[in-house]
Amino acid sequence: MMSREQESILGEIRRERDRQDARWGGPVYDDQHLPEHWVTKLAGRLGGVAEFRSNATLCRMYLVELAALTVAALEAHDRRHRHHALRQLATDAGTT
Repeated sequence: MMSREQESILGEIRRERDRQDARWGGPVYDDQHLPEHWVTKLAGRLGGVAEFRSNATLCRMYLVELAALTVAALEAHDRRHRHHALRQLATDAGTT
């Protein structure tokens, strides 16, 4: 069972993901990027956390953005691998 604090934080991350999707175009945009892109983006947000660690407000903002970007990377990763697995199944079915 999640605490209210956890639910609140996850809600913030969900809202940040919605904001990112609205800004960048969602899966259509996200799925164009390879893991290297995500590493660069995540490192940038992690750098923001480190840079602003003494400013609680900015540090927290970067943490929420980092979490939301991590979710975006996971979503894109899962779609890519699901698509690859389906394509492999179709290829295998065609050869048997």
